[in-house]
Amino acid sequence: MRKARISDAAAIALLAHAAGGDVLQFILGGLSQSAAALDVYHEMVCEPGGIYSFERCVVAVAGNAVVGMANAFPAGLIHNEYPVRSPTSRDVLLKPRFELNDWKSYLLNNICVGPDHRREGVGTALLKAVVRDARRQGHASLTLHVWADNHGAVAFYRRFGFRQRGRAPIPWHIDLPHEGGSLLMKLPLRTVPDVPAFQDEDHP
Repeated sequence: MRKARISDAAAIALLAHAAGGDVLQFILGGLSQSAAALDVYHEMVCEPGGIYSFERCVVAVAGNAVVGMANAFPAGLIHNEYPVRSPTSRDVLLKPRFELNDWKSYLLNNICVGPDHRREGVGTALLKAVVRDARRQGHASLTLHVWADNHGAVAFYRRFGFRQRGRAPIPWHIDLPHEGGSLLMKLPLRTVPDVPAFQDEDHP
């Protein structure tokens, strides 16, 4: 487990796309039929200082391969991101999810473990790393969005201590076929034991 590097960008983009590519592709579909979510993820991950940048990611590594990633940041950083001018119909459909955010929390935007390394504790280790970063930055809670019909993910987050704090009534769409809307789940960080910092040659 370590902080991500620019050299991890391609692997991070693939994992981020696996976890959240449906939403990004849905948004892009309202702008251009030729835009590809994977390419956009790669551009965002490579951008220093951006909220989706490798600088805001932690990765799990097996050998020399990145097998898991998590991207998180203070939720307040995206408070003004909703397109107030000329939002597309797809932006409007997702607006309740955006408005559900807890702007004072630390937001787990994306987390994914490669299929060959699931059920090995990698996801839990990534979550613990995000908790450590949230505490280091002075946040009292960690939040995330998850589709209500993603029952495995909801159960995983509940086992970690997250609880539902709201539901965004996102209607079913042929390009975003989820039932039950999107849940905001929240973890009060005082309920999580202290997490030791991980060690690597770049970030002692």
